[in-house]
Amino acid sequence: MPDPPEGRAGRQMPDPPKGGAGQRMPDPPGRRAAFIRVAGLRYRYRRLSPDWILKGIDLAIGNDAASPGATLIFGASGSGKSTLCRTFNGLIPHFYGGAMEGRVTVDGHDTAALGVEGLFHRVGMVFQNPEAQLFNRTVEREIAFGLESLGLDREEMRRRVAAAAGVVGIGHLLHRDPQGLSGGEQQLTVIAAILAPAPRLMVLDEPYANLDPAGVGRVRRALRAVRREGTAVVIVEHRLGYAAPDVDRMVTLEDGLVMADGPPPAAAMGRSPRVGDAAASGAIIPGSMAGRPAATGAPSLAASPSPPAPATDDAMPLLRVRGLTHEAGGRHLLDAIDLDLRCGESVALLGGNGAGKTTLLRHVMGLLRPSAGRIWLEGSDIRKMKVSDLARRVGLAFQNPHSQFFKLTVRAEIAAGPMAMGCLDAAWMDEVVDIFGLDGLMDRSPFKLSGGEKKRVAFAAALAARPRLLLLDEPTAGQDGHFLGALEGFLKRMRQDGRAVMFATHDLDFAARNADRWLIMADGRLLADGPPGELAANGDLMRRACLLQEPEPEPETDVSGAESAGGIGSGTGSESDAGAEKTLLDPRALLALTLCFAAAVVGAAGIVPLSIQLAGLLALILAIGQGEAYGRWLRLALPMALFFGGVTAWAGGAAAGFGAGLKLFTLTTLFFAFFALTAPEDLGNALVRAGLPYAAAFVMAASMQFVPVMGRKAAGVMAAQRARGIPLEPGWRALRHYAAFLTPLMLQSFQLADELAEAMAARGFGRPGRTFYKEYRLRVRDWVTMAGGAGMLLWILL
Repeated sequence: MPDPPEGRAGRQMPDPPKGGAGQRMPDPPGRRAAFIRVAGLRYRYRRLSPDWILKGIDLAIGNDAASPGATLIFGASGSGKSTLCRTFNGLIPHFYGGAMEGRVTVDGHDTAALGVEGLFHRVGMVFQNPEAQLFNRTVEREIAFGLESLGLDREEMRRRVAAAAGVVGIGHLLHRDPQGLSGGEQQLTVIAAILAPAPRLMVLDEPYANLDPAGVGRVRRALRAVRREGTAVVIVEHRLGYAAPDVDRMVTLEDGLVMADGPPPAAAMGRSPRVGDAAASGAIIPGSMAGRPAATGAPSLAASPSPPAPATDDAMPLLRVRGLTHEAGGRHLLDAIDLDLRCGESVALLGGNGAGKTTLLRHVMGLLRPSAGRIWLEGSDIRKMKVSDLARRVGLAFQNPHSQFFKLTVRAEIAAGPMAMGCLDAAWMDEVVDIFGLDGLMDRSPFKLSGGEKKRVAFAAALAARPRLLLLDEPTAGQDGHFLGALEGFLKRMRQDGRAVMFATHDLDFAARNADRWLIMADGRLLADGPPGELAANGDLMRRACLLQEPEPEPETDVSGAESAGGIGSGTGSESDAGAEKTLLDPRALLALTLCFAAAVVGAAGIVPLSIQLAGLLALILAIGQGEAYGRWLRLALPMALFFGGVTAWAGGAAAGFGAGLKLFTLTTLFFAFFALTAPEDLGNALVRAGLPYAAAFVMAASMQFVPVMGRKAAGVMAAQRARGIPLEPGWRALRHYAAFLTPLMLQSFQLADELAEAMAARGFGRPGRTFYKEYRLRVRDWVTMAGGAGMLLWILL
């Protein structure tokens, strides 16, 4: 992710350099007329920064409806790939600011003059993090968001939503909550949302980074369907084995310059002398590039180097797991897992998204308690150990490094765990720093490092207490070939040192090169445990574990109006129709009733009226099927009410304290019920119809939508710190650790807000003439409800 976006107001872009910016760029030989032209492009994120990210890019990308092309942009991390793509839709310079020289034109329009709002329906952008691009309550509304920005009428929006969902094959998901979908389904939802406004070009930044092979296959098929509809595609991706077979052109960037531009696989295999081989350019070329059919997704084990032999078997395994079961939400996330792991051994956990890999790692770390079964580490039952004590023997590096950092320098970050546990070894610290090549970064902030550097710091922090067992969650996600080479050397050293490694990954080729055994999981069960070559040859097993890209038929729909089977054209109805039946009250009426009820709670005197109101609210929550969500919410609300009641009791007596705590608890329960009954985007749009500025209304609605997301991030930050040995158990001495807990949480919230603002801008947020996918009007029952709420308030107060 580039530097945080700067404000837009008052920014003056420098004049383009003479000689070139206004000239017509030659098109690549044999290619179509250019849709995007980049001439003499230089860019840096801050005017005062001496480092140019792009250092003189000249590029032409063509597109015509009859034969839309597909271009792959690749290179090492930090080479400028994502920055270049953000110039295609005007995010650079209008959203990010900074200093820009040269010129970028889209369909003949200069991006410096037109802006993001005028380009989003010409160039669609799919970013790396799907979670921050999904800010509506249903998939249907997510797809419709950009169409609202275009100002289309409802009938046309419904037609385009159905068509876009049909093209990517998600018609059956239209009424699902996007935050509850799998990673692959979320990616497809974003692609459909970008496709609906019918852009001429779609840009995807690392679309396969966090997907299992089956999810990659679905996205690849969707992108082929997108091209059939006349939309050209630009893909930024490290995993060339997945991307290269679907493109007709590769552009290689190195240090902000175009170093190779040609058809695959020639550019990928390094005909340019500056590119060298794939590893030198930062590319990741799985075995599929060496003669293996790309559709299978299985690693080319014959071409993989043999991993170091593990140490000889000990009498007792380092790790023993028997009958491990974990239930949550009525589902078996783990189901009777049995496994052994010995010193010097490296084991890969493989399986699709949601298979249970991360859940298993968290159990081994002691962050989760099993519903059944036991885990022994060096013969000791970990149920009898605190996580802070277990962290001396087990190190865990999470997939997202951001959640693990809470110190201001790399030096303090690496030392934080050992210092908290009282086991700091200066000599070992120096060795860890040397292993990961961090000597030049020790006095820098871990939050301001590159993606690869953050991963190395996270690994060093996990290893700082000198654990016998190292756990890694998706260590290769989004990383280039430079990082993978260093990581493989580190894992080899760990094993030769007699330590054990267990890592969860979707990267089959990395697993083939660096694991003695594969543990293949699906639906929380351990399907197989054995040598990589033997398991990879079992097609049925790999298919069941979502580790193959199935050659399924392409969707047979088009964006001109055909509707997908199982989608809204098959009898489920549009949201405009179904929503009127499901929503008994307009959001404005429900908000007015809630505010009247809140005022009644505040003004109520006596325990009995408050108890009656609370009982009514609980009955409502159970009636609408939100009992389980309310139970999770209680863990946060109840301590807050008890604390507030205790403070009041200390000042005014037990009766006053009980009443104050009950009043606060009733109020928070009231607003829980309101949010459960109201979709955030409905509330925001309804308030816009009532006269509230659109920007304020939507920011409020988006904030409501991301409350549960931030809850998950808070849980992740706390888990990461506990895994580092930071004691977060209640007590006065833990207060300083809780204060440190807020630092990464706040930084993640700021990052999420930046990503959300960028995604909204890329879909036309703020464009004048916006329309609404759903009709908002106050009916008779809404007026009656509001009048009844006002009457109830007057009766209680008077």
